[in-house]
Amino acid sequence: MPDFTKQRVVIIAEQRLIVDTVRSALRHMGIARSHLFATPKDGLSYLHANPNDLLLIDDALGDVSPLEFVAKLRIDKQIVSRFVPVILISSCGRPKTIMRAIKAGVDEVLVKPLSEKTINDRVERTILFPRECIRVPSGYIGPDRRRSVKEFMNRDDRRSQNKAQTVERWQKA
Repeated sequence: MPDFTKQRVVIIAEQRLIVDTVRSALRHMGIARSHLFATPKDGLSYLHANPNDLLLIDDALGDVSPLEFVAKLRIDKQIVSRFVPVILISSCGRPKTIMRAIKAGVDEVLVKPLSEKTINDRVERTILFPRECIRVPSGYIGPDRRRSVKEFMNRDDRRSQNKAQTVERWQKA
């Protein structure tokens, strides 16, 4: 298992069960530096000044939409961690919900109920294989949603006329 002891993680969640499950999974991976915020406003204030390696956000945040939060995070140039990989913890796993999350700039979606194993697997994959952040003419800013070249094999790769520009390669500070 890779060494995750230096990873910095932000968790934005109100529900105690979600917080306890996520923190337990992170501790099991060796991640001790996690910062918990009950409101997106507090989390955003923290992200303005502090670099982080991962953000986990629950979709049950009262009146605040986590997808709007992620979209604001990606757009705001004043945020130090604006391209931090984001994992959305969602109570709904319908394809339409997942597509909306991806369009908002979320890197991964975890569907409730959560287990330590699913959290560990998704966090590990997100940290070890981060997606490049891009900006496209339609206004989207976030992780590259396209498949890797390997997935195309001998099929047509429509990316030969690439109009997306790389905003930043996510690198650990």
